[in-house]
Amino acid sequence: MFDRLTQMFGSDDEASARGGARAIDELQLAAAVLLIEAARMDDEYAPEERAVIERLLRDRFSLDEGEVGPLLRAADAAAEDS
Repeated sequence: MFDRLTQMFGSDDEASARGGARAIDELQLAAAVLLIEAARMDDEYAPEERAVIERLLRDRFSLDEGEVGPLLRAADAAAEDS
């Protein structure tokens, strides 16, 4: 599992070599899931926390509103499954 995380958080050159956009999507999803899990550590996931996570993802990955919504829904589902 740690090898997989290391791969996802590797350099941009490594991401390009592994498949470009798909690798970026995996990185975005992994980052979103980690942020959601951190927000849920106190057994609360307030709308304010979600707004901060949304802003962080938009800023870090240069996403627009139409891209961050599906990403957060996928991350919520993945976090629920973990």
